[in-house]
Amino acid sequence: MTISYYAKAMLSMLIIGQCCLSANAQIQTANLDKLSNIKGKTVYVVMKDPNAEDAKPYKDVFEKYWTISKVEFVKRSDLKEYQKADKAILVMSGKENSYQSQTRYSDGHSESGMTVSNTHINLNLLYFDQVGSSDKRKGNIAFNIAQIEIYTDFATIMSPSDMSDYDYSGEGHFRNWGPGFLKNYIQNLMVLFNSGKEKSKYKESLNEKELAQVKNKTLYIPDYVFIKFNKFNGNESEEFKEKDIFKDYPYTYKVLTTEELNKMILDEEAAPFYYLTYIKSSTDKYISVVNSKTGEFVYSQYSAASYNMKAGDVKDLAKKL
Repeated sequence: MTISYYAKAMLSMLIIGQCCLSANAQIQTANLDKLSNIKGKTVYVVMKDPNAEDAKPYKDVFEKYWTISKVEFVKRSDLKEYQKADKAILVMSGKENSYQSQTRYSDGHSESGMTVSNTHINLNLLYFDQVGSSDKRKGNIAFNIAQIEIYTDFATIMSPSDMSDYDYSGEGHFRNWGPGFLKNYIQNLMVLFNSGKEKSKYKESLNEKELAQVKNKTLYIPDYVFIKFNKFNGNESEEFKEKDIFKDYPYTYKVLTTEELNKMILDEEAAPFYYLTYIKSSTDKYISVVNSKTGEFVYSQYSAASYNMKAGDVKDLAKKL
C-alpha cells in the first residue's frame, strides 16, 4: 500500500549528485569544492521567459546581489542546452523522497509495509561535471551546490511539473517568494559560499546578540503564515486567527502582505528590520527570523512532521528574545 499526501509527479529532468547537504535554515549547501569551477564564470538562471515583464525585478536582484559569478537568463525550453559539463544552472524543480517500512519476523522472513512519499520544491544551483570512464554512471552528473526550499500551495505539490508553466514570480503559487525574499536568499548564499560555512538544517540556528534586538523592534509577519493546511485532504482555504497564533508574543509585531514585505526588503533607504518566515516543506517546517538588510537568519527552528504555524512556535521564539 502506498500513502502519499503529495503527488508522484515531479520535475525529474535533473540527476542530483550524491552528497549530504548542510543548511542555514531552509538554505542548503553542498559540494563546495565545485565552487572554484563557477566563480568568475557564468551561472545560467532558468526562467520561463527572461524577457517577460514579470521576470524583470528578479533579474535586477540577481544582477545586483549575485557576486560570485556572472549571470545569464535563459529559457526553460532551452534547458537541455545548459545541462552539459562545466556549466552551472539555477533552476526551480521538485524532488520526491519515498520510504518503505519493513517488518521482520522471528522466523527470519520479512514483509514490506506501507510506502510514504513526499515532495520538496527547491531553487537549485547545479554544476554539471563529466563522469569519468571508470565510473558506472556515464555522461554528465549534476552536483547540487545550493538549494533553497520553496513553500508552495498544495496544487503545486500535487503537480510540480506545472511549474514549467509558471512565470518566475510563481503566479501566486509560491509563499516565501518575491524579489525581496530572493535578495535575502542570495545575500545569505554569498556569505556561505565565501566562507565555506555549513550548518545542519535540523539544529536550531541563532545569533543571540542580534536576536536580542528583535524584542525592541517591530517584527514583521507575512500574512501567508496564517494559512491552515489540512494534512488529510490538502485543503488550504481556511486561516488561523492572528490573535490565536500570537497570543504568547509580548512584543510589537505587524502583519503585512507578501507584496508589502518584498517592497520593504528592497527599499535601500529603509532602516534594517526583522521579519518572520514560515516554510512548510512537505512534512517539515522552518520558523525563522531574518535581517532584511543582510539576509542573515538570526533565528531558525526546524520541526519534523509538522504542517502549520502554531502558537507554540511563536512562544518558543519569544523565549529566545
